[in-house]
Amino acid sequence: MMPIHYQRQLSQKSRRTPISTNRLDSLLQQRMIVDLVQKEYNQSPGNTVFKLQKHSSFTLKPNRLPSLKMHKDYGLTEEEKGTYGDRQLIGFDKLELLGRGGFALVWLASMGNQKVALKQIAKPQQSKEAKFNYIKSDNIVQIMGVEHSNKDTWIIQELGGKPLSKALYTMKGEFYKGERVYAISETQELLDMYEHPNKLIELMYGILNGISCINDKHVTHFDLKPDNILVENNIPKIIDFGSAFSNEDNDQFGMITPEYMAPEALDIMHNWTKYSNQYNTQIEALNQMHGTPKIDVWSYGAVILDILHGVPNWLSYKGKIMRQGKPQIKYGLFAVKGRDLSKIIQKQQQLQLNQIIRQNCNYLTLIKQNQLFDLLKQCLAYDPSQRSEAKELLKHEFFNQI
Repeated sequence: MMPIHYQRQLSQKSRRTPISTNRLDSLLQQRMIVDLVQKEYNQSPGNTVFKLQKHSSFTLKPNRLPSLKMHKDYGLTEEEKGTYGDRQLIGFDKLELLGRGGFALVWLASMGNQKVALKQIAKPQQSKEAKFNYIKSDNIVQIMGVEHSNKDTWIIQELGGKPLSKALYTMKGEFYKGERVYAISETQELLDMYEHPNKLIELMYGILNGISCINDKHVTHFDLKPDNILVENNIPKIIDFGSAFSNEDNDQFGMITPEYMAPEALDIMHNWTKYSNQYNTQIEALNQMHGTPKIDVWSYGAVILDILHGVPNWLSYKGKIMRQGKPQIKYGLFAVKGRDLSKIIQKQQQLQLNQIIRQNCNYLTLIKQNQLFDLLKQCLAYDPSQRSEAKELLKHEFFNQI
């Protein structure tokens, strides 16, 4: 049943979009946002902002390597403490920090006996996530409620597991043959997929099903990557609609991670000075030139490459990974130092997909390798007109055993 949306004045400084569960709603009616510190907030750290023409900008999401120095309280940096402070939501106890986005922190929180994910967005940043809460799927994390205060927006979500990136491998800086490298260790979950390939196929199908449900509602997620896919018991759930837009939207692009972004979108960003003479916004340019749903299909293909290659696409430093008992040095497939968009696009054009599959998928039968190649070829077609839609790919023979 579709949730009823309403707004109610809680105080002069806070308002609410209600929560769909009776238990949550009854507790939320009794509480308010409490600011425990008065410190002014600053912009979230670590983001690179490119200023474009016609008052537009887009932000590249940072990829933080494991050596980042953390503050002892909840693992926050000093700058994050200045931005997010010690503010809390009454009725919820923050247990630990689950993750961080460009302008947000995500907490594991408890409300009585129930645990939820609590996303804290420091204003003036705005969140569009609740706008797309009508999209329902077992492969999309559901928003349970939204709270607004003068300093934060709080989004209450169901728990969906740990990010796919952490479910696949761990990274640790070390010295190898006299130079700094990042040692990448495959997790037991990933090793299980090698031993039981059906687990990999089921995971891939679940992610694609979530994308199909999003695109079927004429919405583009626009920031699909391993950090935005949660996994528990091999069931994936897509999160973070902060950069998403519908076909009716007409705005500039939100925050993006270029190593997982489709080439046509990167082209518009890189050449916006030229395109801004014809179009008012980047979304308008994308809609008029290419259409949008196939953007997410490219990103899906890039996520699968992460799984197969064993190294995150963005890693521009040397990564050492053990394969068949021997160390291999690898780089991210679309990694470019400085994140030059034109060079990333060039790497997308030069992608040797067949070689990647042959070198990394010997745990699959030759038939399955060929099917996987065909599937990813349809996902990662450089020309979006040659790219398949998610709902079509769900019928691909690679998924016949699901």
